[in-house]
Amino acid sequence: MKFISIPIRNLRRRSLRTSFTIIGISIAVSSVILLISMSRGIEKAWTNSLIERNVHILGLGVESMDILTSTLDEDLENDIKKVSGVKKVSGELVNLTRLKSGSHVIQRGWPKNSFLWNTVHLKEGEIPKPGDSDKILIGQTIYEKLNIKTGDSLTMLNKTFVVSGVTVPLGTMNNSAVILQLETLQKLIAKKGKVTQFHIQLFKPNDIKDVQRIQKELNKTIPKILFLQTKEVAEKNDILSIFKNMTWTTSLISLLVALFFILNTLLMSVSERTKEIGILNALGWPTNRIILMILMEGLIIAFIASIIGYFLGVISLKWLVQLPRLNGFFEPEVSKFMFLEILITTLLLGIIGSLYPALKAARLNPVDALKQE
Repeated sequence: MKFISIPIRNLRRRSLRTSFTIIGISIAVSSVILLISMSRGIEKAWTNSLIERNVHILGLGVESMDILTSTLDEDLENDIKKVSGVKKVSGELVNLTRLKSGSHVIQRGWPKNSFLWNTVHLKEGEIPKPGDSDKILIGQTIYEKLNIKTGDSLTMLNKTFVVSGVTVPLGTMNNSAVILQLETLQKLIAKKGKVTQFHIQLFKPNDIKDVQRIQKELNKTIPKILFLQTKEVAEKNDILSIFKNMTWTTSLISLLVALFFILNTLLMSVSERTKEIGILNALGWPTNRIILMILMEGLIIAFIASIIGYFLGVISLKWLVQLPRLNGFFEPEVSKFMFLEILITTLLLGIIGSLYPALKAARLNPVDALKQE
């Protein structure tokens, strides 16, 4: 009999308990995948929304924890333009609102002559002209969820707009956006002369030293605004940092639960097989062989659970992003590298969880063990 068949046989002897253990660990693993993927997906969606607009530096309120709480005077645009190396600047007012249908949309208010209008990819229709204060662009996600097309009307904040065109953004977050003129949105939410952030284009975005110089000069010249490079935006956002900390804390708890599942299962198994282990000792099985047998049982449980948990997590994530309240607000990311991370972590849990039961089994006195019924 091959050695590997022994731990497999031992697990199959208590198939119901083994199955429940695997299910419990699988749920814990899928929860970790779900939480980490959501955290990374929000960061990815936000960063991609800026890259798509060809934005190199973003300016936010220095005391704001989140983009939606940032409020800046739009006249500060003139001060930003004075900094050497800055090519174009555009303020943007952002607001999150709920439509009568219950769907949440991101409203983006852009100045009439903003360079941001030129970054739009149209599926149909046309970009509103400077005088079209009652016309809007909608993202494809809104187009599909609400079945609204060019020429239809959409009511937001008690004002009815005409859909001028439908956009096909590269980033998920822009797909759930409604774009309208800045002055119109300012009136709707009572923020006259205010913007949420400033989008900045540079002449030499690939010159790292020049970008750092401009960023440093901007932060020194205009202390009211925190200027961040596009790649830094998600990393230095307080709300996202809090969310990531909560994610890792919850993930750690899930993994600890998985650890105790393995520990409890194997301790019970060793306790039930005391006499059997004593016989193996009496037959001359070395201590390290007995330890390896218990460790293999833990590894087999962990391996199967990691596979099931991974696919369960991926399926749950695909279902979650289709929910109306979440669809279009983050880009789930489950890479092959994440699968490797989960597999290694779960196997380590299998080793750690089975180590104590293995040592306990190895320390059994053969004479005392044989007396057990």
